[in-house]
Amino acid sequence: MYNLGTVLLFDDDASVREPLRRLLTEAGYEVRTASDGKEALELLKTGGAIPELFLLDLMMPEMTGLELITTLRINPSWADVPVVVLTGTRGYSAEELKVDAVLLKPFNAVDVRAAIYLARSSKRRPENRGRG
Repeated sequence: MYNLGTVLLFDDDASVREPLRRLLTEAGYEVRTASDGKEALELLKTGGAIPELFLLDLMMPEMTGLELITTLRINPSWADVPVVVLTGTRGYSAEELKVDAVLLKPFNAVDVRAAIYLARSSKRRPENRGRG
């Protein structure tokens, strides 16, 4: 199996985080996880290469997903990394949140693959800018 890159997965609910981690690992991604926004930032500050994708919950303790998204977008190292938001709350759009895709809970493997595809083909990605 080949490595599709690193996905950073941030969700405080292990019953969401662990199945997603397994699914992404089986798909060929290296997956690093955190259970809240502050832990996520520590993971980013201490660890390695820029990820291919952020997958994060909106409702997390310590630092919400919305606060984390703001922090990611103002840091030049992470600003262009696609973001997929995980949420159980309907009514959020990717455009409104300034992210690349929104994945409503509960979701299945097809939903996850579609959200990742949308995010990775986003115009936010430097290699996709200028494409029609």
